[in-house]
Amino acid sequence: MLPLLPSYLVIVTLGLSLACTLTLFVPSCPSIVPALTTYGVSALYLRDKIKFIQIISVPKRFHFYFLYVSIKLINNWSTTILALFLILFHVVRRLWETLCISVYSDTTMNIFHYIVGLVHYTILPLTIMCESQGFAEGLAFTAKAISPWQWFGTAFFLICNREQHRISRDIAALRRAPDGLIFNYCYGICYGGWFEYVSCPHFLFEIGIYLSLWMVLWRAYAFRFLAIFVVVNQLFAGLITHRWYQRTFKAYPLNRRAVVPYIL
Repeated sequence: MLPLLPSYLVIVTLGLSLACTLTLFVPSCPSIVPALTTYGVSALYLRDKIKFIQIISVPKRFHFYFLYVSIKLINNWSTTILALFLILFHVVRRLWETLCISVYSDTTMNIFHYIVGLVHYTILPLTIMCESQGFAEGLAFTAKAISPWQWFGTAFFLICNREQHRISRDIAALRRAPDGLIFNYCYGICYGGWFEYVSCPHFLFEIGIYLSLWMVLWRAYAFRFLAIFVVVNQLFAGLITHRWYQRTFKAYPLNRRAVVPYIL
């Protein structure tokens, strides 16, 4: 299992990088490439042009199922328990936001994005457990086995989750009235907080969440490939979404970056 997971993640990361690079920087590439690479609002103009994409697309709100399916030995038992607890916290939080906070329009994602999402949240705990010891020994969790660096990663993880939750509420507020009722499904421009610096702060903190998990699992081999995939995926998704905002809203703030403040 250990060689298989990194191999899959490397292939997916390289394929995603190539497709997104063509989408962003080679306008003459076949339209099927950006159609398969983008999703949601970024793919609206392609969905109507390519009938095949309409056939293999599912509602974007279906990413609820990603979260539903989620739940060499070098990670000690306490590290494994801590990491799995953090992942459970993150997935439950995202699931609650999906069901109770987020307001989804009729945008879609193609079936390939859907499958990659399902596989991602399935192998997320497997990348940890496949390198963990203690399942058969009945060991107990002990805080003494967690290093200061891992506790720092845990604190960073919780901060990133808190900020991402706030951002989810801000995005939903564009479509909800103060009393919670949905009044439109249109896209708008968010202002304030992290939105003053980047177009996609939720992608920024998704990167932060996986980097903080990497800090907790700093000795892990398989998980690092998963973290790299998430970083690459979120950066490219942010760049594509940022370009859509700039193209759609003529008065879009010029000082905003895509994902990383002042840099990218």
